[in-house]
Amino acid sequence: NPATPACPTCTITPLPSSPAIRLTKTGSFADANNNGKAEVGETINYTFKVENTGNVTVTDLNITDTKVTIVGGPITLAPGATDNSTFTAAYTITQTDVDAGRVDNLATATGKDPKGNPVSDDSESGNPADPN
Repeated sequence: NPATPACPTCTITPLPSSPAIRLTKTGSFADANNNGKAEVGETINYTFKVENTGNVTVTDLNITDTKVTIVGGPITLAPGATDNSTFTAAYTITQTDVDAGRVDNLATATGKDPKGNPVSDDSESGNPADPN
């Protein structure tokens, strides 16, 4: 490793970095008329928990999802930090969803490590009753 111009005789000791994030997505059915059943036009509200499980800061962190528009972000997360309030989304239930008895979708969190390299994770389910 070459020394920097500011310190040509410095000893350089490389430090291993391990950028990593974890995304957990939770869906909550909003029963608008409180009749206990899903109906077309009612919604599922999604919340997202993003954790920096690595040892370097992750910047420009955003969440994407093919089924819903995510609101919030981008954010920066220090190692060990967790954010569970910045990102949200809502999905309007269709008849196809009601017939299927469930709505499946996947979100992806992406950010950058200090060197500008991408860091990403696909969502895990935060729903306790999720069969997957």
